Formats: sequence, structure tokens, C-alpha cells
Amino acid sequence: MSIFRTTAYLRTIFLILPIGISLTYHGISEFFDGKANLIRHHGIVIVAEERRIYNKNAKSQMNAFCIKIKGSNINFHTFILDKIDVLKTNVNKEDTISLWTKKNSFRIEKLEKGDLILVPYYHGTWFLLISVIIGLTISIFSVGYLIKHPTDLLGGTAKEKAQDKARKKEEAIKAEHYKPVKTKYDHLIGM
Repeated sequence: MSIFRTTAYLRTIFLILPIGISLTYHGISEFFDGKANLIRHHGIVIVAEERRIYNKNAKSQMNAFCIKIKGSNINFHTFILDKIDVLKTNVNKEDTISLWTKKNSFRIEKLEKGDLILVPYYHGTWFLLISVIIGLTISIFSVGYLIKHPTDLLGGTAKEKAQDKARKKEEAIKAEHYKPVKTKYDHLIGM
């Protein structure tokens, strides 16, 4: 047996199964706790304008809508064009707003002005659903493999190893036994 085949059981236990479980856990926990991870900022707008700022993800200057709240020196911003259009028309100086950001981020995830939700929170439902489906599939197939092939842990049982050794020996004998024999007529048949 090759080293790849003999370590399949261990790779399944220590690599593939944990990947499946972590994808499933991440998808489910983000789906239900996504809004709980947002930080709320509330106050009166002192600056609301569109300007160009550096986007770390795109590694370039991009148009963004920036909002500064009274009592805070943080520039909250969004790069998404649909949000920029909504915010340009509805957020002005001296408006009282509530906005939500993720931890250690100043990007606007959700914004309310009074009872009106200007920017709804979107937490990637399709991505999380696909993550859960892939994680469950990997986990189920991994557990199925572990149940069906428990003898692969150490490369098979002693009986299987003995059968494999006997088969290799038999093949070697056959290969030696059936060697072509040179005759004086070989030149006539093209050998």
C-alpha cells in the first residue's frame, strides 16, 4: 500500500472531518449571531459627505460616503454605491441617526434615521447557507468513511497484509515463470 492510502484514515480524522465541522459551525453561528456582533453608534451628524478614501481590500482610492457623529472623531464610511445614493439624499447635518459597524471596523453595516431604516443589514445569507451545506456534506462523508473503513487506521488488518504480501509474491513468481525463452527461430517471427 502506498503512504497516501495508509494515511487516509488519519487524514480524515485530523483534517477533513474538522474542516467539515468548522464550516458547519461557522455558517450556523454567523447566521444566528450575525446581528449580535454589531456595535451601535448613536448621535447627531456633524459631517455627512462623499469623498475619496483608501480602501484596504481594493488597495486603491475609492468614492465613499463618510459620516462623523458628534462626540466621536471616527469617520464611519461605506463604499457600496447603492448605499451612497441613499445616504446622500437622506442624511444631512444635524440629523439624529443610529448606525452599526462590526468590531474593529468603521464600515457602515446598518443605518437608521428615526424609525426609517436607510441601510438594512445584510449578512450574506447565501454564503452562510452554502457554507453549512458544504460543511454537512464533508462531515457526513467523513463519518461514513470512518465507520466503513476502520481497518485503514494502521494500513489494514494482519490478514489483509498477509494476502497483499502473498499476492505480490505470486505475481513475482508468475512474472519469472512466464519469461519468454529464446529459440533459434526468434529471428523469423521478429523477436
